[in-house]
Amino acid sequence: MQGMEKTNPVDILWQELHQVCGQSIELAQNLRGQLQRGAAGPQLQPLLEESADLTGHLREGIRNLASRGEKVDATEREQLLVQMRVLLRLEEQNHALLGSKGIRLNTPRSYRYHAGRNRS
Repeated sequence: MQGMEKTNPVDILWQELHQVCGQSIELAQNLRGQLQRGAAGPQLQPLLEESADLTGHLREGIRNLASRGEKVDATEREQLLVQMRVLLRLEEQNHALLGSKGIRLNTPRSYRYHAGRNRS
């Protein structure tokens, strides 16, 4: 029965999180490519909107998983953390590229990169 899909609701949530995170990574790489090729703000807007949507799905998925109150699978968590670290690195690079091109993002302070690093 090794080839069977996981049907446990928690397993499905993990699969969805991995999938959305993977899509977010691909989108961030696409955005970086567009920025490096000199795309302008109007060309980037659909990608930025899609990125915001995927971020919302990630937050919702993590919230759903956490609200179940079940023990977290350490392997699944670590795999997701690896993906999210890759995504965060790409997002930080893209944010810097956007800023260098004069494109400002309107993000809430709590979600800005490095927002809490310089606090005393």
